[in-house]
Amino acid sequence: MTDIIELFDGPHTRMHSGAIAASAGLPRSTTHRILDELIQLGWLVRTGHGYGLGPRILGIPGPSDQLTLRAAAAPLLQVLHEETGIVAHLAVPDEADIIVVDKVGGRVVHSIPTRVGDRIPIHTTGMGKAILARYPAEAVDQLLPATLDKRTAGTISTRLGLHHELHRIRRREGLAFGNEESSAGVCCAAASFPCPDGTSAAIAVSGRAALHHLERVGPLVHEAARRISARLSAEETPESGAVTEGFPPAAADSMMIKLLSTINGDDWI
Repeated sequence: MTDIIELFDGPHTRMHSGAIAASAGLPRSTTHRILDELIQLGWLVRTGHGYGLGPRILGIPGPSDQLTLRAAAAPLLQVLHEETGIVAHLAVPDEADIIVVDKVGGRVVHSIPTRVGDRIPIHTTGMGKAILARYPAEAVDQLLPATLDKRTAGTISTRLGLHHELHRIRRREGLAFGNEESSAGVCCAAASFPCPDGTSAAIAVSGRAALHHLERVGPLVHEAARRISARLSAEETPESGAVTEGFPPAAADSMMIKLLSTINGDDWI
């Protein structure tokens, strides 16, 4: 089975069964049997263009990877919290859920009803939707039922509605928003990023504020996600700019100065 999965590593994100059989050196009948088993296990999905990687391939990182992820993300989460005054989160996917692996909030940390280790349905959060937007549509269909559980009145409750939302997220280059979909009164701005091991993770800032306030800080979240991914890939070094000093001047000047000049601090808590 692993030989077949490894065929999808690299440029071959979609393959037909004949190409898989030839590359693996297996009879077609054996190949079809193994492919069916891999689909049932969630490792592959059947698409209109053959077969592709399934949702389990993008599963939760192991404990050691989580430590590396948290270490890379921690400075950026702190910057996000300090720049916005609201709560910053880090999460990873696990099947149809996300797991919160870090939370930074200072004095407002308890304003958001989440804890490190919480498991939350992936379709109900900005972080989860940002991660799902990286999946092919077929993987989303295999991962989630046609009718989705609702946590609030604002939760997206159908797979079709979720696909429309994921399309909008992709058009925003991965920037996602949550509008009271997981907890009443809580909105968020989120972005996902790839990890070196092929998994994905996501960050978000969450506050008890109107959605348009969170939309204004979206570019900061997007930039933080990019920098975390760069740190994980060892592409960002202290010489290229210490992350604890905040975001690039262009981002700060164009976004945060406008934000802080128009929003009362009480709006965030």
